[in-house]
Amino acid sequence: MRTTVEKYLAGICLVLVIFFFFGMGSAGVASPPASSRVTSSPEGNTIPAASTSDVYTAPIGAFTTSDIYAEPNTTYDIDYLFYSRGYGPGTVTCNISAWDFFGYVPDDELTASMAPSVFTVEPGHVYHSRLHVVTGPAFASPKKLNSPIYRISTYAIVVDLNVTLQNETFNYGDDSVAVRAGGFIPGLPAAETDHLTIPENDTAFDLHAGESHSIPVEFSRGQPIGTVSYTLSDTPLNVTITPPEFVAKDGQSYAAQLSVHADRSLLPGNYSFTLDAAGASGIESPYSRVFFINVTEPAKVPTQSSFPTVFIIFAVIVEGIFLMGFVKR
Repeated sequence: MRTTVEKYLAGICLVLVIFFFFGMGSAGVASPPASSRVTSSPEGNTIPAASTSDVYTAPIGAFTTSDIYAEPNTTYDIDYLFYSRGYGPGTVTCNISAWDFFGYVPDDELTASMAPSVFTVEPGHVYHSRLHVVTGPAFASPKKLNSPIYRISTYAIVVDLNVTLQNETFNYGDDSVAVRAGGFIPGLPAAETDHLTIPENDTAFDLHAGESHSIPVEFSRGQPIGTVSYTLSDTPLNVTITPPEFVAKDGQSYAAQLSVHADRSLLPGNYSFTLDAAGASGIESPYSRVFFINVTEPAKVPTQSSFPTVFIIFAVIVEGIFLMGFVKR
C-alpha cells in the first residue's frame, strides 16, 4: 500500500499534467492570425532593411558618355569615373581594345588609350581617368561604309575597357564607347532613359493601423554613370526606402525595398506620399510616383480562451478533494 506522501505526490503530478496539456493547447488560440501584407516587426521596432547586394557595394566605374560621332584625323577625349566604394587600398588596371564588325581595327583607323591606365585607390573615393581616342585617315573608309553590313547599320568602332583590380575583387568597372562615323543621323534610336518600375497594385492599398507593407522598387539606368537618390514627401506614415542612395551606370538595374508602416495610434483615413528619384534623367514610368494608402482600424486580436482557466480551477478542486480524503484517513 502506498504511503500518504506518495499519494500526495501523485496528486501533484496529476495537477501538473492537466495544466500542461490544456495550457499548451491554448497557446495557438491566443495568437493573432498572420496577415499576408505584414512583412515587418511589430509597432515600435525598426522596419527591417532590404539586403544589400554587391551591385551597391562593389567598385564601379564607367565613361561619362556611351557614343561619340567622329570624323577622320580627329582627337576625342572621354572622361571615365571610378568609384572605389569599399575597395582599397589597391591598384586599378585599365586595358583598352577597339574593334568593329570585321574584327580589331588597325592604327590607321583608330587608336585609343587611357591616362592614367594604372592607378592606386583608397576606399570611399571617386577617381578620374580619361580615354584618348584618335581617328586615322582610314576611319570610316568608303570600302567599309559601302559593305553590305553597313548599308543597313550605322558604322561604328567599339572601344572596350576591361578593368582589373589588384586582388581580383569583383567589380563593375568595365565599359565601352561606340565611335560612330559622321554627325548624328536621323532615324537612329533615341537615347535610352532611366526607368522606374513599381507594381501597380502597390501604389494604392489598405493597411491596418499597426501594420506594415513592403513594396519592391527597381531602377534601371539608361544614362551615363551618376548618383541616384530617392526622396520621400512628408507624410504621417512611417516610410523608408533601402538603399536611399546609390551609384548607377548604364545598362544596370538596382532593386530597392520601400517599406510603409502605419502607427497603431494613427487615425483611420486616406494618406498619400510621393517617391522621387533625384539624379534620374528623362525617367519613364513616370518621374514621380504617388502612393495612396487607406488606413483602417487596428486588426482585432482574438482573446485568449477561458478553457485553460476553467481546467486549472477544476484541477485545484480535484486536488483539494484528493487531499481532504487523505486527511480523513
